[in-house]
Amino acid sequence: MNALYLFAAGGDRLPAAEGRYLMGLYDILRELRTFGLKKTLFLLLLVLVPVALYLFQSEVFGGNFTADFILRNFVLQYSDPTVLSMFFANYTHNPTVPDHIFVNIVSFLVFGFLVWFLYYHIIPVPESFLPENFLTINLALIFFVFPFAISGVAIFFYRLGSLPAYVMFGVGFSGIVWAFTGLLLFLLFFILMIELFAANDLSGPGGLQELRMKIAVVLFSVSVGVMSLFFLILADVGTESNPFAHFAGFALGFIIPGLVALFLDSEKLLQRTSYIIVISAVLVLASVAWLFL
Repeated sequence: MNALYLFAAGGDRLPAAEGRYLMGLYDILRELRTFGLKKTLFLLLLVLVPVALYLFQSEVFGGNFTADFILRNFVLQYSDPTVLSMFFANYTHNPTVPDHIFVNIVSFLVFGFLVWFLYYHIIPVPESFLPENFLTINLALIFFVFPFAISGVAIFFYRLGSLPAYVMFGVGFSGIVWAFTGLLLFLLFFILMIELFAANDLSGPGGLQELRMKIAVVLFSVSVGVMSLFFLILADVGTESNPFAHFAGFALGFIIPGLVALFLDSEKLLQRTSYIIVISAVLVLASVAWLFL
């Protein structure tokens, strides 16, 4: 739009086609600004992740690599893991099971959209209640750091002998999907706590008792949700899946966002440093604990 005025001021005219293009681009940017750039980018992420998974799967199993290279770098072999396989196995799927990648993508879209909806449309003014960049940092951790921790927990329980003998390797996006499930439950818990404290008058008669009852209801509801998901994960026991990898993704997705929020909300350097240490310790311990078995 500014370019149009600059040309008009100079006595020149833009070609009609280029003028319409700039006007259309300006309208799109105005709509994005109204809707919210961060909201739009999150929705774009929900679209790009499935596309990236399919392209990655096609590249890995498209004849570009030898079988040995794939097993070494893209498949997590519990008896002989590598740093690359601990990361990339979370984005690789079993080519002999066609619905493996499909189920994970559908699950990701469902839980990803629910996270988007809760964060941007249910929490009143998200960045007034949760620190700025809360969601951005947690998404970066989920996609780039959690894979190592999820794989580390899977290897740990394999070496403890907690898996059937025929489960010798792991692949799949499901650990990250479970991390989104944990993040979703964290946001639900956070929303309940906002409503609980905002709507309660402690100064009125019976206010404290009412608050205690509400806290009890919230904690009971969250406990039921956690236990339900836990038993759902246990349904994988005895199958070719690794339920411990799923539980690791869920637990990290539920615990780490709260620590990230505390870190971002801290004003003192000592507090921020302590939260960085705790977050790093949790993720590093989950990633490397198997080395000590």
